[in-house]
Amino acid sequence: MSGLSAILIANIALALLAALILWHGSQHAEQLSIVRKQFSKLSSTEPVTDLPNRATLHDRLTDALNSEGPDSALMVIELDGFKVINDTLGHETGDELLRAVAMRMSSCLHQSDLLARVGNGEFAALIMRDDAESRAAQTA
Repeated sequence: MSGLSAILIANIALALLAALILWHGSQHAEQLSIVRKQFSKLSSTEPVTDLPNRATLHDRLTDALNSEGPDSALMVIELDGFKVINDTLGHETGDELLRAVAMRMSSCLHQSDLLARVGNGEFAALIMRDDAESRAAQTA
C-alpha cells in the first residue's frame, strides 16, 4: 500500500470517527433534554395528583402578591379524616381518592386559577382575577 493510500484511509477513518462522536453526542444531548424536562416537571408537580406542588404555589402566590395585576384570593381545603382512609383502606385507595378530589376541585375552578396539593389531604386554590374574593366565596 502506498503512503498516499494509507493517508487517505486514515483520513476516512478519522472522518467516520468524528461523525460517530458527533452522533453519539447528539444522542446524549437529546437524552439530557428529556431528563431536564422530567426533572422540571417533578420539581414543580406533586406526583400522585399531577397538580402543582407547594413550591409552585409559593412561587405563584409570591408573584401575585408582588404584582399590580388582578386581585388574588387563596383558599385552603383540607380533607377531614384522610389519614383514616389511608390507614384503613390503604394508600392506593387514598391516592385514588386524592386524584378524584383533585379532578372535582379543578372542575370548579377557572383555567387561570391554580389548584395545588400542599399536604397529605390538603389542597390550596389560588384565584387570580378581578373578582377573586367573590369567586372564592362562590367556589367555596
